[in-house]
Order: sequence, then structure tokens, then C-alpha cells
Amino acid sequence: ANIDDKMFLEKKIISEDKSTEKKETEKKFVKKNRQLNLHIKEIKEKQFQLSKLLEKGFQSMESVKLMISTAEAIQQNYVDLIILHQEFAFKFDYESVLWKSAFHNIITQFRNFLESENIPKKVLQDIGKLYWQFLQSGIQFLDMIIVNLEEHHGFSLQDYLKDPVLMLTCKKQVKLALRSCHLLLIFIGDLERYIAQLQQESSYEQAILRYKDAQILVPKNGKSYNQLAVVAVVAKRKLDAVYYYARSLQASNPILSAKERLTAIFQEIKKKARLFDQHHYQTPVIGSNLGVFNGSNAAPETHSKYNHHNIQAKKNSDHLSHEVWTFIKNGHMFKVMLTEDNNVVDLTLNSSLAKVTNANFNNIEHDKLTLRKVNKGFMIHFLLLHSMLYTNIGLENFTLVHQETLSDLTTLLQHPKASSIKQESLLKYMAINLFAIHNILDKQDTLNVVHGTSLDLAILFGMDMFSILAKHSAQLIKEKGPCDQFMPALRTWMKWLANHCELVMKSSVSSMFDVWTRCCELFNCLANIKNGLTDKN
Repeated sequence: ANIDDKMFLEKKIISEDKSTEKKETEKKFVKKNRQLNLHIKEIKEKQFQLSKLLEKGFQSMESVKLMISTAEAIQQNYVDLIILHQEFAFKFDYESVLWKSAFHNIITQFRNFLESENIPKKVLQDIGKLYWQFLQSGIQFLDMIIVNLEEHHGFSLQDYLKDPVLMLTCKKQVKLALRSCHLLLIFIGDLERYIAQLQQESSYEQAILRYKDAQILVPKNGKSYNQLAVVAVVAKRKLDAVYYYARSLQASNPILSAKERLTAIFQEIKKKARLFDQHHYQTPVIGSNLGVFNGSNAAPETHSKYNHHNIQAKKNSDHLSHEVWTFIKNGHMFKVMLTEDNNVVDLTLNSSLAKVTNANFNNIEHDKLTLRKVNKGFMIHFLLLHSMLYTNIGLENFTLVHQETLSDLTTLLQHPKASSIKQESLLKYMAINLFAIHNILDKQDTLNVVHGTSLDLAILFGMDMFSILAKHSAQLIKEKGPCDQFMPALRTWMKWLANHCELVMKSSVSSMFDVWTRCCELFNCLANIKNGLTDKN
């Protein structure tokens, strides 16, 4: 009986302890909700006050200062919401609401005022100073929230930036905190960008660093890529702008406004390409009846359309071995055709350009393309190709621009220090090639590839570019030369090719013997490296 009574008492005590614990939990929950509701109520009141002030505009310095103090009060009310109420912050996206209500709206007001006309210089200077202070204090405030998140949840942001794999095994609360850090870093990047614009700086390094850190934390969110593209547009870096907008659209959470931005960039590229070709080549690539040097052949020593030893080859898009070669020597132009069976046919008499005057030839001789211009030409022609694929306009000129781009690439490969063939640049080129293919696929209902259509041309160009890099890398491996800068781009394309081989085999690439030969050559060289068999032979 005593034992039964003892067990009964123990069960009763445990039951009472659980009941007490449950009541304590309920009390904490009620208290937490009360605090949450209080913060939300205060925020709504302050947001209403700020909206009224923004409607009145910048009437005086005192009104501007009142706007700033009200915005700062809203900021402070969000601190506990973001740090202590992570689940609610995630559910209601408090970070974005904070940005819009306490930063974005007032920044828009500042920028509109500073761009206004007929404002006294002294007033502009005073308002500009307040704007700068507001941006700086905003950066400090958002950085403070990140530090508080680290302390409250017991993690180091730098650890996750150095090794993102750690996010796979971290606790739920830490994951939610890292998500908050991701958004806060984007907003800090925006503030850094506004400061750079206010001070008329050409460098946006601080903004770029923040955006890239945000991208590491949540790589599937298109927002960080979109903001990097915005910086690239302002800095007039067209390749980076196209690359980041493409990444933004291919993300799991895409920024759909990037579609319109890409269209606008490609319109600019078309104009720029036309001016570039007219200035440097005299006869533009687009609309020219002349063929162009095919990048799959050996590059000329000097890349110039009108060089003494210049060779221009014209191939059809189906990669038949029928070629037209053009030579210029002593002021005369010679054209020959090389047929499939290796016969040579003289076409000089049929050419309307058989004679070049000595005066014109001397002028052309001085217009040789420098490596810098070839580098620029490659980027412009590459982006021009993708403008055709993206807008589906101008595809009748695709083959000519395709061959010109490959010609530029072949020349640049002889100069490894050229900026367009650096490791990072090549990766961007490959990523844009992949984007072009999948962007077209997204618009189609099927995976069918019709020869000569934009999808077929996108696959064809991507494989051509890959095969040229493969051939060059294989040669470097045989000669025991450095080829590290090409391997990440090649590896990216090979991984895609392994997963999409059926799609590629439906395209016209399936009949291109030279492309597959170069692939095999590269694979053999890589296998020989693994087996320790590589030598100069």
C-alpha cells in the first residue's frame, strides 16, 4: 500500500509539474503576443504619420528632419520583431516591410527632390547632407540587427559565408535568422549603391560585396542577382548585366521585371554592334555579303578584315566543308572556293571586289584591329547573338555573327591574358549560353528541336564555343601548358551536356563531326592526365 501511495504521489507531482510548465509556457506565449501586438500597433501609428509627412513633401528643413526621426522610430520598432519573433518575421516578411516603410519611401522622396530643377544650391546641399546621413545611419542600423541576430541565435555569419554547406545542418531558428541576414544584406547593398550615386563615384564595390554575400546565403532567390545587374547597368558593364539578369530569371524565385530590362539592354547592344562594325570593319558584319573567318580554323596572325594575309571563310550553318577564301595582296583581292573533295575553284573574276585601290588599301592597312578591339568585338558580337536569340529578331544574320564571334574567340585564345577569356568571364559566357537554351525551352511546350530555329541555333552556338575551348585546352594539355582558366567553363558545359544529351542529339549538332571529335580529344587528354600518360606526343 505504501508503495502504491508513493507511486501515486510521484505521478501527481509529475502531473502538477507538467501542468505548471504548461501554464508558464502559455504565459510566455501570451506575453510574447502582447508585445508583438504592441509593436505592430506602434508601427502602424508611425507609418500613418510618415505617410502624411511624405504627402506634404519637403516643405522645410524641419519637415525633412521630422520625416527622418519618424522613419527611425519605425526602424526601432522592427528590431524586436525581427530578432525575437523569427516565425512571424518569416510569415509576414517583416524585413521587406521595414525596408519599404522606413527606408525606400523616404529615399524616393529624397532622390526626387535632389533631381528637381530650380532649387537653390544651398538648399540642395543641406538636403543632400541630410540624405547622406540618413543612408549612413541606415547601414549602421541594419548591420546592428545582423549582429544582434548572431548574438541571440548563437551563430557567426562569416562562418556560413565561408562554408555555405553548414546551412544544411543548422537549426531551424538559425536558418530563419540567416534568411533575415540575406534580406538585410540586400538592403544594405542598396544603401551603399545610393551613397555611391550621391557621391558620383564610379565604383560600387561595397554594394557588390553585400549583394554577393546575400547571394551566398540564399542562392535560389533572384533578388540578389537582380541587384547585381542593376549595379552592372549603372556601371555600363553590359556582359555582367546580361549575366546577372539571366541568373535572376533562372532562379527558383525569379524577378520577372528582369525580362524587360534584358530587352532594353539587347536593343542597346544592337546599336552598339552596328556602330562598332562600321567603325572598325568598314563593312558591317550584319548585312555584309562577304563571308567571315570561321573560328573553327586557325586564327590569322593579325586579326584584320583587310590584312595582307587575311583569310575569310564562309560556311553554311550546317557546317559543310564548302568554303570561300578571300586574300588581299598588293592591292588586289583574290577569291577561291574549296569544295568538299578538296578541289580549288577560282572566283576572282566573279568578284565585284577584285580590285582595291592603293590609296584605299593604305588606309585599311592602318586600321588593323588591336587586341583590345578584338576583345571588345568578341563581347559585342556575343551579346548581339543572344539579343537575336532572346528577341527572336534578326535570326537571318545569325550565321554571320556566329562565325564572327568564333573568329574573335579563336584569336583571343592566342592571348591568354585577354579579359574576355579569363576564368570568370568564360564562366559567364557559358552561363548565358545555357540561359539562352532554357529560356527558349520555357517558351515551348515540347522538347522538339527544329533545325534552323532559335533553339537549334542556341544549341549550335553553345556547342561550337565549347568545341573551340575544348580543342585549345587539349592542345595546351599535350604541350603541358596552363589551361586552368578554361576548365571551369568546360566543366560547366560538360555537366549540362551529360544531363541534356538527348536534346543536343535532336539538334543539328548531332551531324557535326568536328565538334564531337574535339570533345573526344579533350576527354582522351584528361584521361591521360589521370593515368599519368601525358607527354608532348
